[in-house]
Amino acid sequence: MNRIHIQLAAAILAVVVTGCSPNDADSATTSPGPGEPTATEEATVSTTPRELWDSFGLGTYTLMYAYVPSDEGFTVEVVDGVPVRIVHTNGETRLPERMPPDAPTSVEGFFEVIDANSGAYSLVVDYNDELGYPTRILIDPEDGVEDDEWGYTITLVTE
Repeated sequence: MNRIHIQLAAAILAVVVTGCSPNDADSATTSPGPGEPTATEEATVSTTPRELWDSFGLGTYTLMYAYVPSDEGFTVEVVDGVPVRIVHTNGETRLPERMPPDAPTSVEGFFEVIDANSGAYSLVVDYNDELGYPTRILIDPEDGVEDDEWGYTITLVTE
């Protein structure tokens, strides 16, 4: 019993004398090695899919998406963040300004759909692990309302 109390007292004394725990004494004095982020840099590393997407700065890509539950959708060519060519799955080409105002025409547009539906009864979003863009969005606006679910499946082609 006395031995445990002596070991505990020694540990407490070590903390009081050094100002940190015995386990932290070495790590408190080390700095990051070459190429390793500092604590401040680690705190600013992208953590959300949107931040990951933004970190790549991709402005030119081709986006293909389909409405859920149908297979109707669009292929959108985006150049410098602006949709320049939109083709419906039936082959019809559309001008970006002729698209319905709520139809997404960029990855940013899909993030806006997610934000706008954050209060839905159910919002399920899958993201691409590498680039962070949404690959599937499923929305159920209200509980108990039959057949009101909708969403998108999304594929991105980068060059």
